[in-house]
Amino acid sequence: MIPVINISILSGMLLFGCWSRVAIAQSANLSPAATAPEIRWVGQYPADRYIVAGKGFFRKMANLLAGKQPPGLVNPMAVQAHDSTRFWVLDRKTNALTAVKKGKGEKIKMKPPDGAFATLIDFCLAPGRGIWITDASRGALYFLPAGSKRLQTIATDLKQPTGLVWLPRQQALWLVETGAHRLVLFNGQGDTLKTIGGRGNGPGQFNYPTHIWADRNGMVYVTDAMNFRIQIFSAEGVYLEQFGEAGDASGYFARPKGVATDSYGNIYVVDGLFHNVQVFDRQGQLLYHFGRQGRKAGEFWLPTGIYIDDNDYIYIADSFNARVQIFKLRINE
Repeated sequence: MIPVINISILSGMLLFGCWSRVAIAQSANLSPAATAPEIRWVGQYPADRYIVAGKGFFRKMANLLAGKQPPGLVNPMAVQAHDSTRFWVLDRKTNALTAVKKGKGEKIKMKPPDGAFATLIDFCLAPGRGIWITDASRGALYFLPAGSKRLQTIATDLKQPTGLVWLPRQQALWLVETGAHRLVLFNGQGDTLKTIGGRGNGPGQFNYPTHIWADRNGMVYVTDAMNFRIQIFSAEGVYLEQFGEAGDASGYFARPKGVATDSYGNIYVVDGLFHNVQVFDRQGQLLYHFGRQGRKAGEFWLPTGIYIDDNDYIYIADSFNARVQIFKLRINE
């Protein structure tokens, strides 16, 4: 059995202040001589969210409906980072994309050419090109060119588009079409290249897929949510392997959401029902996990998106806590 990770939260935490140790991996899958991974809490945005008791989610929703827009975030869904001081976060409730630099957020001004947004779910940055955004309720894929405020409509006939990832070497955009149980590949101009999958539980088939990630080698990881597994594809779209099954214990999935990989090739899967992040090796073997339900630093409430940058900073969209939490992976030699 995999031991539960010990959690230690220290007081006096400020955004990008002193590190606080959150978790040290303790696993039967790590030999005594193996280096132990350590997850450290670095900060969060907004800086003061739930470090002390604050307004609850339903109070925030009431204020939003009454026109009292709170600062910061309401229901963050997706995050993407440049480094630990500069990242972007998409909020589903406000339908806003916020650029955060050194702890200060600024909303990116954008408006669809065909009306208002309905339900923005995910976004994808392509350096030098621009930003792709999905609107699940409208079935739309939008593109905001770099340096422009004019949003372009790429597609409006998609069935519940959600996750996005850009593969720079292939110059291809991968989109998760949740309602059609498949992946759609576009080129840089927004032309459809091909589709992958269809509804089912066989290799390369899906049952309400949601999130997607590509590692530095172009391997693509897809959260096949209602099949309770992660499927892995080559950069050319060839099915390679999978792992995961439904369950209520460590190493299983209940509500798998965001997926990402670190520089060591380990696979991180956010689970909204477990309120934690589970970390697997490439063979799908559970290594360790971190997080639990709560509002303190290092705790989560229905987390969704995850992003890991080249320096192994880990960004979690802690959706019902209305914040993004940032962690750092360390390997103790």
